[in-house]
Amino acid sequence: MIYTIGYGGMKSIDELKTVIKDEKKGIELLFDVRSKPLSRRVIFNRAYLEKEFAWCYRWQGLTLGGMAPIAESSIKDLANRSAAILLMCAEKDPAKCHRHYDIAVRLLKYGVVCIHLFDGKEIPADKL
Repeated sequence: MIYTIGYGGMKSIDELKTVIKDEKKGIELLFDVRSKPLSRRVIFNRAYLEKEFAWCYRWQGLTLGGMAPIAESSIKDLANRSAAILLMCAEKDPAKCHRHYDIAVRLLKYGVVCIHLFDGKEIPADKL
């Protein structure tokens, strides 16, 4: 299962922790898909996230970031993973982010329906 989330609008890192620790979702990996993993809010900088989520955080901005074309091989690799993954970017609204219009839409070709976590709801990518 692949989930996506945007940290924009989160008041604290605890909101992200709650999502990651939700046993129903079973998230094993947190993929940071920002091309530049920096934020004005230090708690969302790559260095902080690497320490806070050392067991699951992986920066994937070189292969899944939105500032350059994403290779089809990167989408296929993501589709073939068996772990439950949370793709994280800054943009709160998935409809305005490459998490949806580039990654999730392309994953549909491989039969993978991402679930966007947005405003307390779970929205399947094929319904957005």
